Amino acid sequence: MSNANGTRAPLAPEAWHGPCARLARVIEPTVEAPPEVVLMTTMTAFGAIVGNRARFAVGADRHHPLLWPVIVAPTGSGKGTSLRAVQTALRDGGLADLDEITHRRITTGEKLVHLLRDPRTEKRPVYDGIGTDKRFTGDWTEEPVDPGVTEKRALFTLEELAGSLGAKGRDGNSLSSTLRESWDGGRLEAGSKASPETATGYTIAVIGHVTPMELPRLVDGLDAANGFSNRFLWCVADRGPLLATPPPVDENAVRDIVAELQVAVDQLPAEGRTLRRTDRAETRWREELIVPLGTRPETAFGEATGRARPWVMRLALLFAVADCADAIDLDHLDAAMAVWGWCERSAYDLFGDRTGDALADRLLAQLREAGPDGLPRSEVRDGLSNAQRSRLDEVRDRLDRAGLLLWLIEPPGPRGGRPVERWWATPQTPITPGTDESSAVRGVSGVIGMASQCREAS
Repeated sequence: MSNANGTRAPLAPEAWHGPCARLARVIEPTVEAPPEVVLMTTMTAFGAIVGNRARFAVGADRHHPLLWPVIVAPTGSGKGTSLRAVQTALRDGGLADLDEITHRRITTGEKLVHLLRDPRTEKRPVYDGIGTDKRFTGDWTEEPVDPGVTEKRALFTLEELAGSLGAKGRDGNSLSSTLRESWDGGRLEAGSKASPETATGYTIAVIGHVTPMELPRLVDGLDAANGFSNRFLWCVADRGPLLATPPPVDENAVRDIVAELQVAVDQLPAEGRTLRRTDRAETRWREELIVPLGTRPETAFGEATGRARPWVMRLALLFAVADCADAIDLDHLDAAMAVWGWCERSAYDLFGDRTGDALADRLLAQLREAGPDGLPRSEVRDGLSNAQRSRLDEVRDRLDRAGLLLWLIEPPGPRGGRPVERWWATPQTPITPGTDESSAVRGVSGVIGMASQCREAS
């Protein structure tokens, strides 16, 4: 959401927690990227380096500190310079792993699987003898044909995200479906049925860049209904500062902070460590966060933020690991919620209240145009075909469940007549969980107040 001066609201102070945030603050004055972009890039890079050496368990699922931010900002906003600056800072500070695991060009699912492939063997017959005496013994043996790769961590930087995912419609290109499957760390497979390549035990982080002009093509390519849009953290940023001559980075500060991050990585065992919430963080999670984070409207925005709970825990895990903490505590949850709240506002700005139902979206726009007076159902019906009129109850209930519409039956006035069913659109405000009173609740309350005034006036 934007401030009164037209700029976007910044990240809450709680998001600037720990060594990743301090490193981002050191890098920020030297690049033209907005501070939020520098922070998200730094956190994503650190999480990619940690890989599967830290995890948080949710039932049978294992979540690692892996982030997938999509930076939505204009061309020339400096979003590309932030990654290069972070890579340089980590390398110069002594944490060079990022160079080895960063891949800038990945266009197909097959290439993704190949980069992370497992050892592969083929079943071959066993023979006795040589020459004309060579005979098949009836036995088979597994022979290695590909040793696979030992580095299973990957950071994919998709600076032309709309083009990369927009290519998914081409024959044989399965990048979007492969990425979607990889978010949970499941087994990936590509290649021929007779001799497929597989990838297991990998970890993937993604940094995507897209401009506002390219965004419609990206959103169309995501096919929001298939659950791909909620694999990403949406980050809408303003243009960064213009620097005639970027100042040099404070090398001493970088070295000290990167040394902290190196310690955080080194203290994790090779087999990985499972972190849990502290008792007080568990209480906060259960009593204040789990319900609002799990409550999503039936809209494109709701679909794009449908993984709110795992995203918050991935963020909290990353903050805890960077702090060398043994458990996820309140300050890690607070920092995670601050980042998530900013990403959620971005998602609302991008996806809004679209439901994917053409009739529902049309009627919602009509009700918004009507303003606080709303519309009686009889007027809503005007201009609709018989088939559309037969769906009015369905559409009304869908918009109601999504928190986008309020409807009431107004009783007859003093002179009699029939009851009137009146519809109102709720104000355009995103759901912001973790607050004392969500903006969605405030919006619906305001509409109820308007409805009461209308009823009293009648």
